[in-house]
Amino acid sequence: LCNVMEQKFEASKNFSRSGEIMPGKVTDVDDAVLLRELGWRPSGNARDAPAVDAANTGEKGTPQHAPILLDVYATCCGPCQFLVPQLQSAAEEFGPDVRVMKLDSDKYPGLAGQLKVAGVAAL
Repeated sequence: LCNVMEQKFEASKNFSRSGEIMPGKVTDVDDAVLLRELGWRPSGNARDAPAVDAANTGEKGTPQHAPILLDVYATCCGPCQFLVPQLQSAAEEFGPDVRVMKLDSDKYPGLAGQLKVAGVAAL
């Protein structure tokens, strides 16, 4: 059991910046977790997208973590609910290669706006 846990830890060490995202799972995130996963820090200007945190990038400025598949949804959106099983299948298939997350646009409309989401369902 300890060996298995250690192997999972090593495999996912560079997977998630926040430690909240697990390989093969869809995670419903809040604004703080998503910003951390994106490697953004607040810019100080509410109209601007947060700035990229240089501490979270590699030598050439590229992220050191797995890419993100983000589903921006609304709980009252029928098509958004149809995406749930497909999103879970994608997370299982991509495993440690892609961080799969969901963001509720009703709870975090400001962040959805910063991401330029014009309508839901949006991937």
